[in-house]
Amino acid sequence: MKQDKMNQDRNQNKEKKPKKSRKKAVILCGTVLLLLITGGGGCYVFRQMQGKQEGQGERPMPRQIGEVSCVTASGTTSIGITEESFDLEELDTELAIEEVYLSAGDTVEQGTKILKISEKSMEQARTELTRKATQAQLRYNQAVIENELSQIEAQRNYDVTMVEAEYVESDYQNSLETAKQDVEELTEQLEDAKELYEEYYDGVNNDAYREEYELEEKKALYEQNEKLYWDTLKDWNIKDSEVNNTNTSNSGGNSPGGGPSGGSQGGNSAAAADKQQRITALELMEDIYRAEKEEYEQALKDYHKAVEKATAGLEQAKAEYELLELELRQAQIDYEKQAAVCQADYETKLAEIENAQNIYDTAVQKLQDELDTLLNDKEEAEENLQVFEETVGDGYLYTSSKGNVVMISVSAGDELEPDSIVLAYSDPTILTVTAAVDQADIAKIEIGETAVVVSEEEGSYEAQVTEISPISNSQSRTSVTYAVTLCFPGENLQKEAEKLSENETVTVCFGITLEEYRKKIGGGV
Repeated sequence: MKQDKMNQDRNQNKEKKPKKSRKKAVILCGTVLLLLITGGGGCYVFRQMQGKQEGQGERPMPRQIGEVSCVTASGTTSIGITEESFDLEELDTELAIEEVYLSAGDTVEQGTKILKISEKSMEQARTELTRKATQAQLRYNQAVIENELSQIEAQRNYDVTMVEAEYVESDYQNSLETAKQDVEELTEQLEDAKELYEEYYDGVNNDAYREEYELEEKKALYEQNEKLYWDTLKDWNIKDSEVNNTNTSNSGGNSPGGGPSGGSQGGNSAAAADKQQRITALELMEDIYRAEKEEYEQALKDYHKAVEKATAGLEQAKAEYELLELELRQAQIDYEKQAAVCQADYETKLAEIENAQNIYDTAVQKLQDELDTLLNDKEEAEENLQVFEETVGDGYLYTSSKGNVVMISVSAGDELEPDSIVLAYSDPTILTVTAAVDQADIAKIEIGETAVVVSEEEGSYEAQVTEISPISNSQSRTSVTYAVTLCFPGENLQKEAEKLSENETVTVCFGITLEEYRKKIGGGV
C-alpha cells in the first residue's frame, strides 16, 4: 500500500517539537557573565570537576575564618536578568501589537501586562492553530485506519509465506489441545465420580446422612418444645380442648361496673381476659412444636430415602469411578504420544517460522513508527494551540516574574515575532554568588554541598554549590583559581538573600552549614 503522502508529511514534521510559549532566560551579571563567555554555564547547570589538577602538589591546610575551619574564597554577588519572549515558531500569522504598556525603568510584578495584541490578528492566529490541530488530528485518524489495513496486509503476506509451517504448527497445537481437553474432561468426571462414591460410602457405612439432615438436633428441638407446651398447660390449669377451641369467647352480661353487681362482673372479666391471653400463648407454643415436629418427620423421610439411594447406588458409583480411572490413564498416554509425534514436525519448521516472523515484525515496527510520528505531530499541534491560549489567549502578554524593566524591544504597530526578546528586566529573586577558589582547594568542593556566604554588612546566609568550572579563569600562573557558582535553594533562602546587593564582595565558607558556622563563631550573624 502506498504511503508517499504520509511519509512526506512525516519527514516534514518529524523534527518539530512544541516549545513553551514564554521563555525565561537568566543572564548572570558581572563575574558570571564572564564565566558564560569562557565556557562556565548557568546557575542551574550542574557539573562537577573530576580528578585533580596536574602539578597541584600537596593540598595546604584549610584557611581560617575566626574560629571556623573551612575552605574559604572571595566571591561576588550577581542579580539575574529575565527575558520575556513569545516562543511559538509554528505560528504563521503575524500578531499585530496594538498597545505596549511598559517602558525601561518601570517596576513590574508577576502577571503585569506587557502588551496587547489586536483582536483581528488574535482571531486569525487562533483560526490557524485550530485548523492545524484539526488537520493533524485528521491525518492521524487516517493513519490509524491505514495502519490497521497495512498490518492486515503484512499478516496476509506472513500467512502466505508460511502456509506450510503455519499448518504444521496449527495442527500441532490443535492436536495437543484436543488431547489435553480429553484429559481435563476425564479428570473432572473422575473427581465427580469420586465425590459421589465417597458420599454413598459414608452414607451407608458411616451413617453420614443422619448428621447431614440434622435428625438428632431437630428431634430434640421439637420434643423440648412439645414438653414445654404440656408442662405449661398443666401449670396454668388449662385443658387442651380449650386451647384448640380458638373461637370460644365470653359473651353477654353487662359491662364492668354496670348495675349493682358491677364490681363482681369486672373481676370475672379480668380473669377471663387473663385466661384468654394464656390460651393464645399456648396456641402459639403448640404451633411451634408441631411445625418443628413436621420438619423433623420430613428430614427423617429424606434421610431414609438418601440411605436407600446410597445403598442401591454404591456399587455402581464404585464401578464408574474405577472405569474413569482407566480411561484417564489411557487419555494421558495418548496425550504424551501425540505430543511426541507432533514435536518432530514442528521443530523442522522453526527456522522458517523465525525468518518469517522477523520480516513481519520489521514491517509492523515501521508502520508503528510512522503512526507515532503522526501522533507526535497531532500532539504538537494541540500543544501549540494550548500554549497560544495560555500565553496570549485573552489578547495580552504578561510578565512571569517581578523586577525592574531594563529593555523593551517592541512598540505599538510592530509584529510580535516568535522567539524574539520582547522585554528584559532585572529579577532580584535570582541571586547567585561566584567565588574564585584556589586550585589547592578546588578538589575539596563538590556539587550540591552546603556553603555559607558572609557579607560584612548584611550577615551570613546558607547557599549551595551548583557549578564548578573545570577551566581556570585566572591569568596568573602563580595564582590559579576556578570559578564556583552558588545559589540560594528554596524560596525562603532566596528571599533572605535578597538583602544582599548586586556586585557585593562577600566571603564564602565551603563545607559547612549556616547553623554550624554561627555556632562556631559564637552565635554571630
